[in-house]
Order: sequence, then C-alpha cells, then structure tokens
Amino acid sequence: YVRLNSAPVRLRYTDHVTFSFEGDTSALDLKTAASTAMNSISLHELSDHEEIFRAVSQTHNCSKPIAIYFPGLDGQGISASQQFHDLSEKFELWRMTIDGSDRSSFTELTNTACKFLDELMISN
Repeated sequence: YVRLNSAPVRLRYTDHVTFSFEGDTSALDLKTAASTAMNSISLHELSDHEEIFRAVSQTHNCSKPIAIYFPGLDGQGISASQQFHDLSEKFELWRMTIDGSDRSSFTELTNTACKFLDELMISN
C-alpha cells in the first residue's frame, strides 16, 4: 500500500481524491514543474496543475496516449497495481485514488474525474 501511494506526482482534487502519475519520473524536472523549489511531496498542494501536466507529457515528447485508471471497490487500485509498470510504458498513465473515509456520491466522484480530464486535455 505504501509503495502504491508513493508516486512523486500526486495531484489532490478534493480532500479525499487524488490523481497520481504512474510513469517514469526520472526525466521529470519536478522543481520546474512546480515553478518553485518545492519537493515532490508538495506537488499536490499546487492549485495550477497545467505546468505539471505539460512537464509529464514532455517526458515522452507527447508521444503516448493518455490512460486513466479508475479504482474499484478498494478505492486505490491495489488489484491492478501489478499492471501499472507495463501500462506506463505504452501510456501516460494516471491513477485516481479515493480515500477510504470519502463519502462522496457517485455523481460527485464523476464530477471530480471530469474536472481532472478537462484540465488534462486543456494542457495537452
């Protein structure tokens, strides 16, 4: 569980919902993406995700299609986590996680996912 939730690029959209980039971040200049000297743990605090989306897409020269993993009942994607490495080689892979204490309705979660998709598409 700790390894699964240790992605250096995690963007918080609500108190209980985050989206994390599951690909290789070795070529990603996190400080430039954050436009400050923040470390990667602080990235989820940023309100403007556009620079981060651009920095992530530049790691693969905008050559990969985007894939988003939406979790099942566990809210984390634990059952699919073994596939993330292989998927991230072919896709710009983002994973939605939902904290266990979240009590959002399906409609609210859908709206959060749509907001993420809108921001991601605008930046690309």
